[in-house]
Amino acid sequence: MSFNSLASHRTATIGGPGHPPYSLATGAGSAMDSTSLGYDPRKVYPENGRFYQAWPRGKYLFPCDDVEGDRLDIFHKVFILARNGQYLSAPLDHPGEKRILDLGCGTGIWAIDVAEQDAAQPVFVRGVDLALIQPDMIPRNVEFVQMDIELPWQSMGRDSWDVIHMRTLIGSIYNWRMLYDQVIDHLRPGVGRLEQVEIDFTPRCDDGSLPPTAEMVSWANDLFDAFDAHGCSLRIDSLRTRNLLGEAGFVDFEEEIFKVPVNGWHPDPTQRELGRFLCLGLTRGLYGMSLAPFARMKNMSLEQVMAKVEKVKVELADRRIHAYCQVHVWKARRP
Repeated sequence: MSFNSLASHRTATIGGPGHPPYSLATGAGSAMDSTSLGYDPRKVYPENGRFYQAWPRGKYLFPCDDVEGDRLDIFHKVFILARNGQYLSAPLDHPGEKRILDLGCGTGIWAIDVAEQDAAQPVFVRGVDLALIQPDMIPRNVEFVQMDIELPWQSMGRDSWDVIHMRTLIGSIYNWRMLYDQVIDHLRPGVGRLEQVEIDFTPRCDDGSLPPTAEMVSWANDLFDAFDAHGCSLRIDSLRTRNLLGEAGFVDFEEEIFKVPVNGWHPDPTQRELGRFLCLGLTRGLYGMSLAPFARMKNMSLEQVMAKVEKVKVELADRRIHAYCQVHVWKARRP
């Protein structure tokens, strides 16, 4: 699959033989209607040449524009490849419609793909995000809602979701325990499952080809420090996550960890393709990922940010460096 085909879901008219009927996305109704909250749901503000979500202003450090949307779609491909094509590992074997809630849905590509996977199995997917950057034409069994998932949930259907999925929310959540409390309250008792997918941007290496003074190591450390200063950690801590889920009442915690090469250095063809997609996503996304954290939290100039990013890009293109990141998949069940 090419990058262009990944990004096209946000701009092209979707449909055709074999696809479910499509309708215009209308956002949410009732208590979740954005107009009742007093903000323009599509409002963004410019900062240093990029656009950021204006509601709530300054909360999310990554941009909210087409360039960032491209990065999110590329990372979607990375996660699916890393998991050997798997979108969900939670079983959906009970009769009737399956209800899936996707928190932090981004461009909506995961939600739409899941909704289209099996026309014979009725599935309803609701995607939730701070930003309405999803396509206007969507399957009838998908809806997108703008809301801040760290605020009290209204009209979200307590005890009703088979799976609540979240991906790349590390770095955007300030109170994980509160979020997990709301998640477990909205899963179906006994069978509802949480599935969370995160990437650890710490570059690792098993053969010594990545020196500790490498630019990508410095970049990751600076990024982690900036998010710490912002009050919203980007660091992966599996033990803490397990403990927080247990405190919220979850059981049957499981973790899977996948290695993802940072470029095409790996001899295995599948891993090589995976690495090329991560390299593409990082190369296209590094500047946007770095700009607000470094400029706001570390007082770096635009020239300093750009210079740092360009040095990292040089290393990302060097296949003599056998570095990789890790994708973590956390799963737990509501008893």
